[in-house]
Amino acid sequence: MFVNQNQLLDTLEGAKYLLGCVLFCQNTKARFVIMETESYHYTDEACHAFSNKKTKRNQVMFNKAGFLYVYQLYGMHLCINVVSGKKDEGSAILIRGLLPLDDLQGVQKRRARFDEASILCNGPGKVAQGVGVAKEDNGLYLLDASSRFQLHQQENNCTLGKLIYSKRVGITKNADTLWRFGLNEITINQKKMTYQPTVMW
Repeated sequence: MFVNQNQLLDTLEGAKYLLGCVLFCQNTKARFVIMETESYHYTDEACHAFSNKKTKRNQVMFNKAGFLYVYQLYGMHLCINVVSGKKDEGSAILIRGLLPLDDLQGVQKRRARFDEASILCNGPGKVAQGVGVAKEDNGLYLLDASSRFQLHQQENNCTLGKLIYSKRVGITKNADTLWRFGLNEITINQKKMTYQPTVMW
């Protein structure tokens, strides 16, 4: 079942709501639990759409909540975001970290690393590599059964670890806000899994 779009209308609450939810890849049938997020509200100077400024790069952010916003960082790594807030607002939630539930070997191959699951997708660039996202996926609607990538609700019998608040990573504007959210562990069907962020909380 897809995530509740209404839960994404508030960008800060939406970033917390997405923790424990699942990014599903239609092509590989792989599932990834979202373990770390960051909020970027249009009133925030660190946001690509600060003051509702629309550009060719960020125009996807002005769709309704639930669209995929993909951008390239430093001309190298792709980053994936979930559009949040109301339509034409220009807010988004960065997916900073995932835990792969399936296709571990496929994720390792895409990452060209054989790390354990807890650190395989613990950073925005690693997330994009691990799930196999491409620039062309920018603008996909994540709440559509025909979409290559989808956002699903938490798995059955899922228990979240303690919610952690922290400062966002790699920004200089509005850098002191505690708009980075994460989990160190999650239990699904009585199996406990840990997550280790690249930058400690």
